[in-house]
Amino acid sequence: METKTLKDDLFWDWMATDRSVTKGGINAYLHTIAFNQLDTGYIIELMHEYDYREPSVIMDNLSFCMPRWYFLEIQFCAKMYSTIFGKVFPPLVSQVDQLAYIEWLLYTEPSSLRYRDHLVHMFKVAFVGDQLLAIREFLSRITGWQFSSSHFISWCKQRKILIDKWKLNDKKEVLKIAFFLAALFHDLGYGYFFLTKYKERLFKLYPWLLPRADPTDTNTSSTRMLLQSLPSFFIGKHHAWLSSVISGNTDLVLAGFYRDCLPLNHSIASTFFVVDVAEKLLTSGALTPKLYVAFQLAAEACMIHDMINEDTWVHLVKKENGHFIDCNDHQSVPLAMLLILADELSVWSRPSLTIEQGQEGVVSYRLDKSRVPSKIEISVTERNKQNEIKIVPDQAHGLIEERFLRELKCLKYKSNDKRAKIFDYVINISSSC
Repeated sequence: METKTLKDDLFWDWMATDRSVTKGGINAYLHTIAFNQLDTGYIIELMHEYDYREPSVIMDNLSFCMPRWYFLEIQFCAKMYSTIFGKVFPPLVSQVDQLAYIEWLLYTEPSSLRYRDHLVHMFKVAFVGDQLLAIREFLSRITGWQFSSSHFISWCKQRKILIDKWKLNDKKEVLKIAFFLAALFHDLGYGYFFLTKYKERLFKLYPWLLPRADPTDTNTSSTRMLLQSLPSFFIGKHHAWLSSVISGNTDLVLAGFYRDCLPLNHSIASTFFVVDVAEKLLTSGALTPKLYVAFQLAAEACMIHDMINEDTWVHLVKKENGHFIDCNDHQSVPLAMLLILADELSVWSRPSLTIEQGQEGVVSYRLDKSRVPSKIEISVTERNKQNEIKIVPDQAHGLIEERFLRELKCLKYKSNDKRAKIFDYVINISSSC
């Protein structure tokens, strides 16, 4: 049995930029990504989307609006995103502070009072995944499943990527990079998701506004790239029509899926972001095949992670558990399932906004952590008969139990199953730390 502890002091130590590569931490991932890029210096020459010299006062303004402790966390994470984008996609460096702006805007939006932190949260998800993948047997299992996934193998063959020639250590490295990218980008679509809701209101007030451009128009180059992506191979396998009918209109059906799901969740927009960056880097000659595959695996995981509730997806085949993924499918998308697991575990010290109305027109806003754990322990046990993942929060046990045992249908075989299972591990929630 191996036990990992999730809490803030360990997380921020993992995030520290002065740690050496040999000791792990986030810098180890940045080093590996940089090693797998062929060139980054000329990407900016090829991309003319932004004005890199334009000054920004966003962080200065936010420093007056946010609680000081949270502003410092956001500022630190924004700096880390700048470092990551500097290694992965330099044109985005100058726009990183927009992430902080969007984060606070979503917090204070009256129609989203249940909104929780996502900017720091994405780094926490990366931390959780890193802790789990540090367990040798766990990493070996997931790597083996990922590189045996039938639709993944089909996609690699279509793209002429010879994964069967890769060494085992190369495959493990790709899987770890892919999870790191998925964790850091999986919630970037939240801004677009809420923009869609704003537009629904604006169009009623200003009917003369032009409708948005269709990002799933099959005639555009970006959509063509999306249709050739790994996420599209997954959708083709699980689509209610394409899984049973051979169609000459496959591209239109796939584009229809993205068009209809885009306003229902934030994960499709996140997938668009990852695929777009990957294809631009590939066209620029900046990626090795290993890093390109990692981006595609990340895009697939991002897409699936927010399609866990019944009202966040359409057109996919619903199984006996009420979802398009059941326990029999976990090994075909292990990276996506790991992202879902890490996403659910990354709730320790996760603040939500509490609003209190006082006398004389005073309205108080407070970031509250009292309803979530401050520490979670995870134990992974390998047994001959039944493997187990044990989750032990120091408080808010019911919150985690509700999610894993009742709400996450993709962790069940049938909707009335009494226990949750991921891969071949039974999930047990304990109320004492």
